[in-house]
Amino acid sequence: MSDPLEALLGPIFQARRQASPDFLTRANVVACGVGYKIKGTEQTTTPSVVVSVSRKLPPDQVHPDALIPKMIQNVPTDVVETGEIVGLDVSRTTALRPARPGVSISNINGATGTIGCIVKRGDQVFILSNNHVLGVLNGANPGDAVVQPGTADGGQRRRAVNPAPGLRRDPPDAAGQPDAAADHRPATATSRFVRQPGRLRDCCAAEHRPA
Repeated sequence: MSDPLEALLGPIFQARRQASPDFLTRANVVACGVGYKIKGTEQTTTPSVVVSVSRKLPPDQVHPDALIPKMIQNVPTDVVETGEIVGLDVSRTTALRPARPGVSISNINGATGTIGCIVKRGDQVFILSNNHVLGVLNGANPGDAVVQPGTADGGQRRRAVNPAPGLRRDPPDAAGQPDAAADHRPATATSRFVRQPGRLRDCCAAEHRPA
């Protein structure tokens, strides 16, 4: 039995692989990936090759050599303004608030890994990482604390995470900097392996619940 998701997205990934070397040489382009096309402010259900640019301009203001075609190998493209993409200029084991992708994290009872990304579903905010990091290989319980940095990097229960900028800031310390050790309500770890024919996905999301 074939994987329906792979059948749907396979041609999109193939188009991205072939187009990326060319697209990434064009002015203003900073990344090339795969995602659902956005029209206006609404996300559609149309898979596309997503071309991230530092600044999105009207087509008549873009040099012809830098224009991204609307289709590539019968796959739609989507040009999205992300700004410049830069590396995180801190140690990944630092206690950082708000927590950001790439930093150390773990379930209070699990292995230490890193935050893959911050994701949203409506008003819900989640940290996405591996099952063995947040879900303790399906052994996590709802309400388990998710700590940053992870336990192997010195994380403690009082460092449960606030993953999203703007949702909540820690009170400043005496130097006026956010106190990375401030208390947070533990996130809820939702864990399960997603099984599909011929593959096993190791993923887990932890929900942030503001106090």
